[in-house]
Amino acid sequence: MMLSLRKNNSEKRQFKRYPFNCYIRTQSMRDADWIDAFTENLSFGGLVFVSQDKYEHKRIIDLQFHDVDILEDLHCFKTEVMWSKPYRNSDYFLTGVKFEDLQLDQQVYVRNTIMNCYEAIQLIYDN
Repeated sequence: MMLSLRKNNSEKRQFKRYPFNCYIRTQSMRDADWIDAFTENLSFGGLVFVSQDKYEHKRIIDLQFHDVDILEDLHCFKTEVMWSKPYRNSDYFLTGVKFEDLQLDQQVYVRNTIMNCYEAIQLIYDN
């Protein structure tokens, strides 16, 4: 979710978001326990997920994808929290994070995942 500032200091998104539903786990550097969450969408810069925890702005968290297609090779990402807010009048929170220090294999994983999302969207619209 690479963001830049507009003239009025509001954030402007640089990458398109793609719908992406996947089970993930998150862990703060301060906590020993992993937290279950589900993604809402994904971009080249970051993602949005739903969980029972509200995260502080700028908090660094590790995130693991638990996709059935890649269970033998869990991808772990270092992320920074950009925002966290209540989710649809529930006990859950929607959290936006940006990827930090992506390695080449992580960049490839994100790119391939986004391409799969894009292809799925095209199939829906073409039918």
